[in-house]
Amino acid sequence: MRITALEAFGIDPRILDLWQQAGFTELLPIQQQAVQTAKVLDGGNAVIFSPTSSGKTFVGEMAAVRTARKSRRVIYLVPQKSLAEEKFHEFRSRYGSLGVRVVVSTRDRRDNDPDIRRGRFHIAVIVFEKMHALMVNCPTILRNVGLVVIDELQMLGDETRGPALEILLTKVLLAAHKPQIICLSAVLGNAKDLAAWLGATLCEDHRRPVELRRGVLYQGLFNYMEHNAKREGSEPLAGSNGEANRLATLVGQVRSLAIHGEQSLVFCRSKNECIETARPIAAALDLGHADDALAELRDLEDSEGKDYLAKLLQHRVAFHNADLDWHQREVIERAFRRGEVLVVCSTTTLAMGLNLPARNVFIDTERWERDRAGRWTTVPISQAEYENISGRAGRLGLEKNFGRAIVIAESEFDQDRLFETYVRGELGDLEPALAKVPLSQHVLNLVASRMCRSEAEIREILLASYTGSVHWRGDGRESEFTDKLHEAIHHCVDGGLIVRGKNGLEATEIGKLAAAKGVAVDTAIEMHAFLRDGADRASEIGTFEVIWHLTGTADGQRIHFNLSKNEWQSGEYAAILVKELAPLASQVRRQLRAEIGSLEVNYEITQRAKKALLLCDWVRGLPTRQIEARFHCFAGSISGLGSEFAWLAETLAGMAKVIGWPDESVARLESLSGQLVHGVESAGLPLTAIRLRGFSRGRIMALVAKGWQVLETLIAAPFDELRRLVTKPVAEALRDQVARLLERKAAQADGTSQ
Repeated sequence: MRITALEAFGIDPRILDLWQQAGFTELLPIQQQAVQTAKVLDGGNAVIFSPTSSGKTFVGEMAAVRTARKSRRVIYLVPQKSLAEEKFHEFRSRYGSLGVRVVVSTRDRRDNDPDIRRGRFHIAVIVFEKMHALMVNCPTILRNVGLVVIDELQMLGDETRGPALEILLTKVLLAAHKPQIICLSAVLGNAKDLAAWLGATLCEDHRRPVELRRGVLYQGLFNYMEHNAKREGSEPLAGSNGEANRLATLVGQVRSLAIHGEQSLVFCRSKNECIETARPIAAALDLGHADDALAELRDLEDSEGKDYLAKLLQHRVAFHNADLDWHQREVIERAFRRGEVLVVCSTTTLAMGLNLPARNVFIDTERWERDRAGRWTTVPISQAEYENISGRAGRLGLEKNFGRAIVIAESEFDQDRLFETYVRGELGDLEPALAKVPLSQHVLNLVASRMCRSEAEIREILLASYTGSVHWRGDGRESEFTDKLHEAIHHCVDGGLIVRGKNGLEATEIGKLAAAKGVAVDTAIEMHAFLRDGADRASEIGTFEVIWHLTGTADGQRIHFNLSKNEWQSGEYAAILVKELAPLASQVRRQLRAEIGSLEVNYEITQRAKKALLLCDWVRGLPTRQIEARFHCFAGSISGLGSEFAWLAETLAGMAKVIGWPDESVARLESLSGQLVHGVESAGLPLTAIRLRGFSRGRIMALVAKGWQVLETLIAAPFDELRRLVTKPVAEALRDQVARLLERKAAQADGTSQ
């Protein structure tokens, strides 16, 4: 079916031209099935289950454009901030010139939230948790929404994101104004059950436009099975010399492929292993430098991660994980897409849908996971994880023949075991994660959303969820579920988050805020107690005391940050802590010392202290290199930790306002939230509104030190001095953007005065 045939479904010819220019001339099998069988361009619900690179994402895009054309809003949901940013830029660059208004919303991208609540958009790209919160704050948000697209539907089984996604989907299904639903996934073992729950047509196609050879490499021979043909075969790979050592085999093979111009993604089980794997690969390659990437990197702020990258890029090798900041990751992604970087070593988070394909993918079949005692241990990856990672190889539009997904075996026994387990393995059923979250969380959300006013209504909605049909209905399980639900409601009522009013259950102001922010019920109760107990000295509570409290909440404790055994036993954080506590009032100091106890014998308390001390240095705007050296970590991890705690600080500020803390104390908490996101002193926050590659925290603090944090002052700053502080390219872009902002500010002032 030719793409031009879609004009019959109301697709604007100009959009059809754009699609053809982008390479979409013929509909792929899964796309044709979605149009003809599931009627996605006529408002039909669909679950699109097909391999990576089979074209399923374009199904959501086609339906989104068609819906926007009909003057109905589209909400496009993704699990991660990185995916949201990618989709936002892709949609805006493709359709912005036609007047399609595309917006994005993540936890730290809130500029468009007022427009989303008012329906001032055509397509809104939103992460799952943020949409969950928006639906609490604005229960009528779906009123003029014609389509909801859910990318990576298999995230229903993810313990972190799954529960919010399932409650969100349940609300969409039960909404008075029911929008069309299109769900996309490459790894759904029980797709039929999910489609039935969603009232959707299942579109299923297991073929790939580009053949994929999945297999095991042992002693120089790659034994594989082809994805489409299911034909088994073997291919001698010249880079392997029969080494038993996995790393030596990997280095030799990646080198051989790179010499032949083939790119490789190497998936590692941890951030540290990414660097430790990339180093020997870089040492083995002598194929020139990634000069353009190195030039881009030079304009970014200094950090240890940047230094590591620069050394690797000298050999056209890179690593990609959460240790890198946002700008550094963008440099690597662009360089890999244009073929300048030949090898990227990454953690599995890259496999979540980012468009970073390669001819070859190397997979480590183990990953790190915490056991019940909180200790780290390695476990085998699931079949779904294997399928998702291997799907990065041989992507459409980049490969003509086939891609390879390679697992390296160190023995003949391992070769047989890995081939049987993964290459011939089948997807198991998706296990929803909603039942793993305390029921009190769902209770608060549903009451705060004003969807339920009684226990019976809450029970009805939760039983209507996918988890309800799988875990809570039938075989006497409903009685047990009802007892737990009763306890959950009591927990919310006793914690002051819900009250039993004349009209039934109602969320208190604190409860509404907690639900809208998505914090755990126990976190909300702990925050309320902290604010209530500290109300009489609100003006005296300092940054460390607030951050220490946040790190001890239920949500704060779940935010992991690595602490090595050597760090713990060294006692270095105890020494830093003594200095941090010294300026505090004696009563507060005694209280915190009692709470902190002995860091030398308690790993969890030491880990909490590391997080709190690091975040204090971060919000004071200390140089990134200094923080990296002091806390043995990289800039990306520090930034990620700050963003995780920013939403807790934002929640705390909202609660402080609700219970009547002084305005200046509330303002300090609000400022702290922004400081945690950007890593600057409060004086630097106005400059964080300038979104510019290479203009990050260190350079912002350098301008603050010069007194140039006000736009009018900054535009008047001597250019030579500005260039020395932020580099010439950043200085030029900064001056241009500040000039535009001041022009807009003046135009708004003129409009107001008239």
